[in-house]
Amino acid sequence: MALAALLAIVTAPAASKATVGDLLVRIVHLRGPAAADGASAAASLKAAGVPLPEVDLAAPLTEGVAAHIVTALGMKLTTSRPDAPLSQSQMEALVAILAPEIARPPGSRTAETAAPPPPPGDNAKRKGQQKAPRTEPD
Repeated sequence: MALAALLAIVTAPAASKATVGDLLVRIVHLRGPAAADGASAAASLKAAGVPLPEVDLAAPLTEGVAAHIVTALGMKLTTSRPDAPLSQSQMEALVAILAPEIARPPGSRTAETAAPPPPPGDNAKRKGQQKAPRTEPD
């Protein structure tokens, strides 16, 4: 998913800039009890096993930092403008778009819970699969 494409619909003329801590507080709010500030939000996410990158919580939020944080949450997000700052409204739009995935508990995403493929040579009939035709020796 490309961050620039997601945020293209949200234009923010001279809006207030979001901080890295602001994004972490919004993420934690979606996952459970709200955090009071960026430091407690970062601690909460790290305690939950999220491998957050080392960042300055008071620094302005950029597309690159947002992409790293979202990737640490287990989703793919890229940007061609990593140094572009995000406004408060752009950050809120990003959180709203990603909210269904952010709110899911770790391990509940479809790709993480999909059944593994059957082992090679497993001839058991499965729903939706055709049984391979038998070949007789000549």
